[in-house]
Amino acid sequence: MSGDIYTDIATIAGAVGTLERGEEVIAYMQTHIEEVRSHTRGLPRPKVFCEEWGKPIIASQGWVAELIEAAGGDVVAKPGEHLSEEAIIDLAPDVIVAAWCGAGNRVPLKKIVATRAGKNLPAARKWTRLLRAG
Repeated sequence: MSGDIYTDIATIAGAVGTLERGEEVIAYMQTHIEEVRSHTRGLPRPKVFCEEWGKPIIASQGWVAELIEAAGGDVVAKPGEHLSEEAIIDLAPDVIVAAWCGAGNRVPLKKIVATRAGKNLPAARKWTRLLRAG
């Protein structure tokens, strides 16, 4: 995982006088991420696009890309990159993750699928089949 995340945890833990607890949290995270990585080694690796925001479309940050890769996906966009709908279609991801920062359940998934489904995008075709199935 990005060293920046671990550095931030250690810095905050140090600032509040709980450096040892911060180190425990970091070790816990590293252990569990490695466990996930060990379960996904050798499995097929779908192409994944994870967007952090929709207007403009922004690919998720590096630490998210590292988690996706640990979970068995191949990230198709550079972290933090701004992309057009056409660029995403050209990347042809098998999976789209809409992880809009702070949006919660207000992410317009059906709209995202609708705008990309007609473009022969593998991820949108799969999602559309799931929506139709119920």
